[in-house]
Amino acid sequence: MNAVRNPGSVMIYPPVLTFILLMLQVFDVSAREPESRKALRLQNALSERSLNLYDGVRREDRPQCTRLLQALRLKSRDIRYVEPVVTTDDSSHPALAHYGDCRSYSGPRSPETFSDLTLSIGTHTFRLYRTDLDGNADNGPEEYIYAEEPKFSDAPSASYYRVDLMRCLHGDGAVVSPENAKKSQYDRGVNALIRFQADHFVISFNEDLGALQAWKYNRAERYFPPAATCYWR
Repeated sequence: MNAVRNPGSVMIYPPVLTFILLMLQVFDVSAREPESRKALRLQNALSERSLNLYDGVRREDRPQCTRLLQALRLKSRDIRYVEPVVTTDDSSHPALAHYGDCRSYSGPRSPETFSDLTLSIGTHTFRLYRTDLDGNADNGPEEYIYAEEPKFSDAPSASYYRVDLMRCLHGDGAVVSPENAKKSQYDRGVNALIRFQADHFVISFNEDLGALQAWKYNRAERYFPPAATCYWR
């Protein structure tokens, strides 16, 4: 399947090759596993460990935390893994361009002002999520971005993060164990955004520590709490 030149010296590719090249240039999606495949990895990892729910978990959250752990261990169909709309290692990917707009934000600035993906969120393993988290279709889908190891951090780290793009302010999110740490020789985490029954959670399993955390999205206040809702070890 070779390219040919037309009389004007413009390269012409066969239709199939043209489509492949276009997909690579426009979407730049890494060939990572679908989020749903993490269900089996988590099931296998959790079946090898006896995890205990942390005493500090709130009493009202404990029943749902127990059900969530059981569902993860059984790879239950009650859990739906939310797939990102974009997956890339390129911080300048066109689908992330609206985050770059905050570099030239002309409004009032403070320590809470967001300006750069690589400084504040991560340098690689970007995953952009757009999904309805609060159950209100009128306000559109919520957007969170996942990335690993921001430039300012000297230690492996990763996070799911929301940016208030109207005001370029740091929003809520969850700090998790990285899956593709470049500052460590180990892949330490398994992270996902899931829907369990009527609620959404960010879940993170640290393979080194044998610890599992889950942050439940607060639909009324529209945010993920800074502290994990459920914690097992």
